[in-house]
Amino acid sequence: MSIRDAAAMPIINGHSTTTTKGPFYDFALPKVLVNTERDEVKHAQRRKTWESAFSTKALRSYEPIMNLHANKLLTTIEASLGQTLNISEYAASIPVLDIF
Repeated sequence: MSIRDAAAMPIINGHSTTTTKGPFYDFALPKVLVNTERDEVKHAQRRKTWESAFSTKALRSYEPIMNLHANKLLTTIEASLGQTLNISEYAASIPVLDIF
């Protein structure tokens, strides 16, 4: 699907839409991700669990660790100017949140 007008997004994906997620969202089966859950009740239950982790307060609390890693990345890039940099070696040390 290609959407040409941002004003269409609430109509297509808003809270009051009757549009449902198609079979494409089963791509991760047998795992079902929060954003790929096609059952509305199950999606609401799983989303509620994660809401506190993505609140404004929680996101602000992540800022220092994100700044630390961003600065480490910039330092790594600056130290490697003119050289080949295997970014995967750096990326492996970044903490990630696996939401499977």
